[in-house]
Amino acid sequence: MVNSTDQFQHLNSDHLRKTRKSIFHFPALSSYDVYFRQIEQPLELLRIATAVRYKSFHSIERVSTTKLKVIFTNREDANKIVMDSLFSASYRVYIPATSVEINGVIDLERMDPSMIAQHGIGKFHRCDVNPVPLLQFSRLAKQTVDQSYVPSAAI
Repeated sequence: MVNSTDQFQHLNSDHLRKTRKSIFHFPALSSYDVYFRQIEQPLELLRIATAVRYKSFHSIERVSTTKLKVIFTNREDANKIVMDSLFSASYRVYIPATSVEINGVIDLERMDPSMIAQHGIGKFHRCDVNPVPLLQFSRLAKQTVDQSYVPSAAI
């Protein structure tokens, strides 16, 4: 059995931040953009364009010398390419977190982080979208009983 303190440490681990892939969860009205960044091999637009073999592949464009944007019309295909080992071995393939994740602040001064890890959920403004579990969080500041303030960098 995992206690809530271990769960809190897991939610805050650097390993989780580095290995967790962002994916598109809900249908969107526009296209699904996936980005490629150079790791080992240089970004060759034509080579990548011919290697992308998904039905909903729409186009590919160079954003900068080190970044490409691949556009899909289907979210499942966009999510699959992020996990595709053909590309992830040579390139950093990702969906920007700002497109698919929501950041928020929990304003409960005396709440124990282990309680948030155990019972916390994320709710959306749209009522038709189900609540989701928290992926990661960190304490921004801490206030002690003697009313002293400790910034997050010192915790």
